Amino acid sequence: MKNEELAAMIQALEANFKKHSEQQFSKFTAKLEEQVTRLDMRVDQLQSAASKSSAEMGNGSQLADSIPLPRASSQSESREVNAILKIMRVKVARFDGVGVENLIYKINKFFDLHCVSQAMRLVMVAFHLEGAPSTWYQWMEKGGGFGDWESFLRALRLRFGSSINDDSMGKITKLVQTGRVSAFREEFEQLMTRTSGVPDQYFLNYFVWGLKTEIRRELLLSKPIDLADAMAKAQLYEDRNDDMVARARGDGYRASWPPRISQPYSARRLA
Repeated sequence: MKNEELAAMIQALEANFKKHSEQQFSKFTAKLEEQVTRLDMRVDQLQSAASKSSAEMGNGSQLADSIPLPRASSQSESREVNAILKIMRVKVARFDGVGVENLIYKINKFFDLHCVSQAMRLVMVAFHLEGAPSTWYQWMEKGGGFGDWESFLRALRLRFGSSINDDSMGKITKLVQTGRVSAFREEFEQLMTRTSGVPDQYFLNYFVWGLKTEIRRELLLSKPIDLADAMAKAQLYEDRNDDMVARARGDGYRASWPPRISQPYSARRLA
């Protein structure tokens, strides 16, 4: 092969290679530009999503700030109650059928203090019953139990409470003081605990007009502001009257028994 033909062949190969390379480079460049465009679009989408998420988080923070959080005092109060319960070891005496209103008052306070749910109260109350109340509870439980806590309390009152013929309000209206103020007050308070739906002013009037006349007069002049004030003043007036009577008895004793003056011996002898 001649040198000229060989040189021409080499030039043709170089030209062909150059042409092919340029074509491949053009394709590669086009694909690269396409990928770059896609990446740019993806970056824009991510930036948009990030901006939207930041805005939502900002609104969420504002919303969270607008929602009142539990007060620290509530947590401290809860800890304080738990500490008190550990120290005092609050308990409710077992109910044997006597004093149903006293039991209901204490058991409600006890369960409220321990934050016991209404459903759980029906379970736990069984451990506070003994004797006839415990037997009655077991019998009622076998018969279907109680619908809720209030239903149990109503049934308990009907079974172990005062008789339907026991008119506590009627007894209050007829109650009068025959002994000490303390005894009258105690009986009055016992009847009050078995009476509901009566305004306090009525209790005040019945208490005042049930007192003895001398105490009632002074109490009416003092115009007590409420029942507690009337009870306290009635006790003070009784104590004061007792002191006055004691002093009067002491003065009368000295006046009714004057000392005897003995006559001189000579005078008695002459007589």
